Amino acid sequence: MRALISLPVLLLFLSACVYAKNKVADKKVLIVYLSRTSNTKAIAQIIQKNVGGDLVAVELEKPYSTDYKATVDQVVHENETGYHAIATTNKKFFE
Repeated sequence: MRALISLPVLLLFLSACVYAKNKVADKKVLIVYLSRTSNTKAIAQIIQKNVGGDLVAVELEKPYSTDYKATVDQVVHENETGYHAIATTNKKFFE
């Protein structure tokens, strides 16, 4: 069942990338992502491949725990309190 749901989502995602590529052909594109487990990085790379543009990884000043449950608990707490993590990157993209 999971594979059946994933295929339509993937097809929708890829068709959106093709549409976006046509819309941004003459514009600068910046793809900024934060990825703890590299899943978001993989999606950002797919978007870059289909749309083009610069890819920038954002790192947290204080990284989350490698323990998934601890990370989920921390993010829930951050969402409840309105906390915003401090992020940084080495790439200069506002030139």
